[in-house]
Order: sequence, then structure tokens, then C-alpha cells
Amino acid sequence: MGNTCYFNSLLQTYFNIPDLVEKVLTYQVTNEDNNQSKFILHLQTLFAWMIWGNQKFVNPLEVLNNMTNTFGDVIKISDGNQKDVHE
Repeated sequence: MGNTCYFNSLLQTYFNIPDLVEKVLTYQVTNEDNNQSKFILHLQTLFAWMIWGNQKFVNPLEVLNNMTNTFGDVIKISDGNQKDVHE
């Protein structure tokens, strides 16, 4: 997937905040076809797999592919370019 170790660390940290996980899982996504809605839906799916799945790992690729910057542009994370978490 590329240089995603920082994202996996961040994801595990967020997953260990029960209130955040609850908010993500119970968030009602609108029918709007925008990147934010897609991101939340994929994050909900990822968290659900982390809670109820039988696998030893989950694939965060769909969440990564739907991350956007403040302008709504999709961030290409798995393109092989090294970035720090704040980028």
C-alpha cells in the first residue's frame, strides 16, 4: 500500500478512544456522493471489521483512498511518496 505505517499507528490510536469509535459507528451518513461521506462509510466499515471480524488484520486501503485535504481533494497516500502525518 505504500508508506502507510504512520496512518496505521494513527488509526490504532483513534480506535482505542471508545467515544470516537462510537461516534464514527453511529454517525448517519447522508446520501450525498461526496468524499467526506465515502471516507466516513469506509471508516465505519473498517472499525466494524476491527470489532467484529475474525481476521488478525484489516485492510485500510478504502479509507486511505478516500482521505481528502481541507479543499476536498483526494490525498494520494499509497503513491510511494513519504509524508509525515501532518502532511
